Amino acid sequence: MVEDVNDNVRNERLEALKLEYKEVNSYWRTLTVIRFKLLAFVPTLAGLGVVLIPNADDIAPLEAFAIGLFGFIATLGITFYDQRNSELYNASINRASDLECEMLFGCKYLFTWDNVPGDDSNSLLEYLKDYHDIDWAKSRDIKKTADLKTIKIDKEENSAEIKIDANEKVTLEINEAVQQSKIGRIRKAYSALNQKLRKIFGVKINCETASNDGKIRDLKVKKVDNKLKIYHIVGGIFNLRPKRSRTFFGILMWHDRALAMVYASALGAWLFIIISSILKLIPWPSGTFSLLLSVLLAIVIYKILPKDAGTSREKSQGVRPHREKEG
Repeated sequence: MVEDVNDNVRNERLEALKLEYKEVNSYWRTLTVIRFKLLAFVPTLAGLGVVLIPNADDIAPLEAFAIGLFGFIATLGITFYDQRNSELYNASINRASDLECEMLFGCKYLFTWDNVPGDDSNSLLEYLKDYHDIDWAKSRDIKKTADLKTIKIDKEENSAEIKIDANEKVTLEINEAVQQSKIGRIRKAYSALNQKLRKIFGVKINCETASNDGKIRDLKVKKVDNKLKIYHIVGGIFNLRPKRSRTFFGILMWHDRALAMVYASALGAWLFIIISSILKLIPWPSGTFSLLLSVLLAIVIYKILPKDAGTSREKSQGVRPHREKEG
């Protein structure tokens, strides 16, 4: 009788999760459609304004200034709206990813926390070998700390640690011996270059020379019969999103940074119209000066705009940080 009640509760919860997953998917698709419509509308309108308004003989400088000002304000409002859209977009992805694992959709059972080291050690070692190319780990190398919060695998200069925190969040950290000489020198050079670029432009060069060195991966945990079951992600469109890998002249790019570039360019276009009309009213030669000043202001706007809209919200509200898998 009790088992039937538990089964009914589990089935009801699963149906509720499925319904929420469906709604989150629908919400995410809606936000994506809105974003693409804005990307089609905003740059096109700004480009037409730059081409047509400054060269129109029947538009007075004061009228051009008013049009440019209204265009700038409208585009700025759309930019703020899309920044909020990005927060909701990232939150939807995170929630859908969590739901996939709540339903064990796209997650594969690895081991029970209390059974490593022990009966489930081989299952853990197979996972490390199949998914992380770790063939140096053996069952005898697996240890658990005295507080039972960390599983450690150490062999010579290689190590892997699986930690569980107070919130029952599980992470895997792998540190393998990095080849010295050429790879070491390359990583040192990229590190120095990254520090300079971050100070000047707030950007980061994407360089990976050792696939497992110092990398942290989230594992999923689910409590079943008061035992912690550990899972890893093998499927699900949100859990298996490609990590950020696109670069532009060595600068790592992602969708929020690309959006900042688009909106900064559109705002710069309206600023060009505003500056040109002001210089014509003075009067002052407006061509090259207007262009250079508008480009400079566009760069300033890009610098100001958030490049990852979910970051501040996640930190302030305690939302699980977004993984490095944004396309």
